Amino acid sequence: KARTVTINGTPINVTLKEFDLLLFLMRHKNQALSREQLLEHVWEGSYGSSLRTVDTHIKTLRMKLKEADYIQTVWGIGYKMGDGHA
Repeated sequence: KARTVTINGTPINVTLKEFDLLLFLMRHKNQALSREQLLEHVWEGSYGSSLRTVDTHIKTLRMKLKEADYIQTVWGIGYKMGDGHA
């Protein structure tokens, strides 16, 4: 409810959309999700015409969550939230 992100108690600043994306990935942990699925559920269909919107947000989140490999690429499909082991 507080819409905050922490790693080992350290707060991580994220945008509203980054938070929504991270939350959706976490709710579907270890499930490979396509860019289209992420756009449909996180952006609710109002994402414009670029699938790369997801890639940009994933890249930014990875930089912010730099300590571990939480968001994993599933080649040919999209992304999934893993266990966070580097």
